[in-house]
Order: sequence, then structure tokens, then C-alpha cells
Amino acid sequence: MGKKFASVDFVFYNCSVHQSLQHPPSPCSCLSCVNGSFPCHWCKYRHVCTHNAADCAFLEGRVNVSEDCPQILPSTQIYVPVGVVKPITLAARNLPQPQSGQRGYECLFHIPGSPARVTTLRFNRSSLQCQNSLYSYEGNDISDLPVNLSVVWNGNFIIDNPQNIQGEWMPQRAHLYKCPALRESCGLCLKADRRFECGWCVAERRCSLRHHCTADTPASWLHGRHGSSRCADPKILKLSPETGPRQGGTRLTITGENLGLRFEDVRLGVRVGKVLCSPVESEYISAEQGSSLRVPASSLFLQTPTFYRVSPSRGPLSGGPWIGIEGSHLNAGSDVAVSVGGRPCSFSWYGVQSGLSRRNSREIQCLTPPGQSPGSAPIIININLAQLTNPKVKYNYPEDPTILRIDPEWSINRPHAPGPCGVGGPGPALLVPGIIREGNSPPELGERPDELGFVMDNMRSLLVLNSSSFLYYPDPVLEPLSPTGLLELKPSSPLILQGRNLLPPAPGNSRLNYMVLIGSTPCTLTMSQTQLLCKAPNLTGQHKITVRAGGFEFSPGALQVYSDSLLTLPAIVGIGGGGGLLLLVIVAVLIAYKCKS
Repeated sequence: MGKKFASVDFVFYNCSVHQSLQHPPSPCSCLSCVNGSFPCHWCKYRHVCTHNAADCAFLEGRVNVSEDCPQILPSTQIYVPVGVVKPITLAARNLPQPQSGQRGYECLFHIPGSPARVTTLRFNRSSLQCQNSLYSYEGNDISDLPVNLSVVWNGNFIIDNPQNIQGEWMPQRAHLYKCPALRESCGLCLKADRRFECGWCVAERRCSLRHHCTADTPASWLHGRHGSSRCADPKILKLSPETGPRQGGTRLTITGENLGLRFEDVRLGVRVGKVLCSPVESEYISAEQGSSLRVPASSLFLQTPTFYRVSPSRGPLSGGPWIGIEGSHLNAGSDVAVSVGGRPCSFSWYGVQSGLSRRNSREIQCLTPPGQSPGSAPIIININLAQLTNPKVKYNYPEDPTILRIDPEWSINRPHAPGPCGVGGPGPALLVPGIIREGNSPPELGERPDELGFVMDNMRSLLVLNSSSFLYYPDPVLEPLSPTGLLELKPSSPLILQGRNLLPPAPGNSRLNYMVLIGSTPCTLTMSQTQLLCKAPNLTGQHKITVRAGGFEFSPGALQVYSDSLLTLPAIVGIGGGGGLLLLVIVAVLIAYKCKS
């Protein structure tokens, strides 16, 4: 093996793979060809990229630098009204003159559903014009439709369109628009982009181009560029909220039509009754909405909110329960704040998004804060500038509850309710949750959980009870009645269910409360650690056996109970019928014998 003393990398490249920057990309692009990392040449009359300059048929058609590439130059936005014949002139650079046998230029408008191909006139190497044509798009739910515009010659030779915004290619675009679309009112028409040349035709009450309006006088067609243009017939369509306190301060939103084109149009023009309001400029929407008007005290649509009850009327000193404050006109106004004992009661309303509200005309719901000390606390509601109080309505803070005793202090692994839990005295019956274990169930002698506690509003002292000796025992296990799952039994015979862990060895007198159902009929039970002895009710036929104990439910199979009679009903019917037939035969024989004698 010889010694290596030199090496070199060979790079193979293919100039013909260069594509245009446009979307969708064309097979070849002059700019990508000459701006690449390798010495490629562009033949603009053949529209190909090659490594061999001799491949270009004409010397003047050979391009080596991007400045010589045919390309559309950036221009201002192009606005074209739908249904109007209009030429479109584009600035360009180095546009080739089609040679003998080659086709001329065309503009391609990529309109969704109806692309348009328009004959184009090349004035010179730096200018061309898409000839007079009508453009349209479907529907009236879009007022302005931007469409990509590209220029081709000789059928499919695309001229580069290298407009860049922050390094990204952006195609030349034309904006097709319809004046009437989404502009049903004068205000919406006049606030349209002034480059659209849309105006309000007063006589026909519609948004249109000037030459589509049949009126003759200048005042019959209004345009936004005329500073003196004012829409007549302003309309209020919606007020939110619709009521407010008489003390004023409500943040009112007025939605409607023709509500001015500029904020100055409404600054001093909004009144409630005879009282002037103060519009908020940051929330004003031209022609559509005068938002956030601070409504002063007035007699128009104003109410006097009151409250007369709180439910529940007491809760833990740590706070946390939801309370409902009942009254009248509680949905008046825009800003609401509730305090209990001088501390904010968290007011929440989900509004339209979830379909739920914590405030209506008759009730406000809020989350109670922690109390400062045990005892009664006043409730204060602030609705805008109105402050509501009621000395007869108080919220009472007793001491936080304590857990004195849990009885019984055990449970099987599955959720069940063995008995009541003492919470400062006789308390509610609670469903003990099961525990999730990896592998086997708890041992037969029981197992303590890692933590035991109670979630009660905001009371953190009950989350973990270290003094409890609560135990979990394994779940009861019952064996099937038979290998087939069906057990045959005579009436009055006892039903014996075999199993294990049927009576957990828990301290005290509490036991699992079993119920055994034969079909839907319970039976009388005698229990032991390994057996359930059931005195079956007086039933016959086949019935499902169901065993319940708290949250535990299991079916070991079905029971078939037969009648005390040795013969079944079909057998009895058959024997009776056969005996009757035999008796008839004997009588017939005797009669025949007598007649013969």
C-alpha cells in the first residue's frame, strides 16, 4: 500500500436545477442562476441556466450578473375595482424583446377559483401594461382580496419578481375590491381605505364608485378624503350595559351605525338624557362604536341596586366558600367590587365564553376572603360610583372546624362509606377514597396511608391529620359458585358463598355491611371470615347472585332453584293425558265385548 501524499475535493454541480424565487417556483430563474455559488450563465431567450456560455443562441441574451436579469421592479400597491375595465402598468428592467416565433407577454392574476390570464403590452425594456380587462371574485363576504400577480412571456417564461421584505420573497400583488361588500352603512363606507375610491351614494343608500352613483350633485356622493363629509342618520343599535346606578360612573359601550369617522366627531356629542358624557379615545372605533363612555348621574335607564340576603350566611374563618348575595338590579353598571369585612370578595363572571355568569339582576356570587376575627362582618358592594350597604345583612365567621374523631378508622381498599365521620360532633357520612397501589393489595392486618386529611375550603390545618390511625384492609374476595358459574339448588336450601377477607380484623364494633341479592330479592345473612351463609327466599327459576358491601360489588354466578315436586309440570300433564287415553280404550273394549255377547 502506497503512502498518501496529496488529496483534493471534487465538486460536481448542475446549473439547470436553479428555480425561481416565486411561488409556485418556475423550472428556471435568472436571479437564482447567476447569484449561485458556481459559474452559471443565463440564456434569457432560451430561458435556461447553463455552465456553457456558448449554449446561449444570442450573445446579447447571455446574462452573468443579477443587474442584467429580466425582472419586475417594486411598485406601489395596485388597486382594481371588481367589474371595472382597467389597465395595469408595471415597471420592469431588462425585458427581452420576443424573437421570431416566440409569443408575447401576459399578466397572470392568481384569483382563487377563477385565475385570469391577460394580454400584456411591452412598451420597452423597462415598462409593460396589462391590457384593459374585467376582474372578479365570488361572494360578498370579502371586501378586499389580495391576489398574486406574475408576468410571463412566450407561454411559460416567468419574469423574476424579486421583492423582498426582511429577507423574505413577497410576490407582486393586486388588490381586487368591492365597494358594497361588508360596507352596508355610510360610516363603514367612508372609513374604507381611501385608495379604494369608494364613496356613499346618498340617493341610492349604498357604497359605490363615483361613476356608479346616478346622482349629479357633488353632495350626493360622499368620500372619506373630503374632510367635510358627514354621514346622516346615525343609529344606536346596542347599549352595554343597559342599566347603571343613579350615582353614575358606568362604563357604557354604544354600538351602532354612522357614529362619526374621527374621535373629534363624538368628543362633545354624546349625552345621556341632558347630561354630557366623556368618551374614551383609546376605545373609539370609527363609525361603529363609541366605547367606554363615563355616564354621569341621570334618570335615563338608571336603577337603584339593593341587596337583602347572603347565602350561606356563615363560613370558616379561613374563608373560601362561595356566597350568593341576593337583591335587585345587581347587574346594573359596568364595574363591580364586593368586600366582606373590609377584604375583597373575589368576584368572577365568565361571560359569553362559557355561558356562565357570577352576576345577574338578582344575585352576585363571590369567593369569601379570610376573616380578621370570629364574628359578623359587613358586606359592601361598589357598582361604579354607587356604594351599597345593608346593616341587616352580615356574614358570620365562626372558628374553623376541627376533626375530633373518625369512626370507624378503617376502610377496604375500594371506595366505600363504612360510617359517619365526626367533625366537631355528629358529622356527615363521607365516602372514603380508595388508594392506588403498585402490585399487591394491603396486608391482611391493614396498612396506614401516607397521609390522611380533609379539604375544606381554605382551611390548611385539616389537610394532614398526623394523629389518625386510619387503616386500609384488603378487599373481600368471593369464589365462583361453580366452574360453570351456575349452581343448582332446592328450595329452602341455604346458599353458601365461599371467600376470604370477608370480615377485616378492624378494632371496634364496625363491620362491612353486606347485602346479597338473589335476582332483586335480598336474603338473610350470617357472616364469617370465609363464608357468607344466605337463607334463600322462596323463589324458583334462574337468578343472578349479586354481593354488595360499600363500594364493593361482585357477582359469583347464577342460581337455579327447582320446585319440591319430583315431577315437572310437563311430566304431570303427559301422565294425565296418557291415563285418560288408556281409560277410553278400556271402555271401548268393554262396550264392544258386551255387544258381541
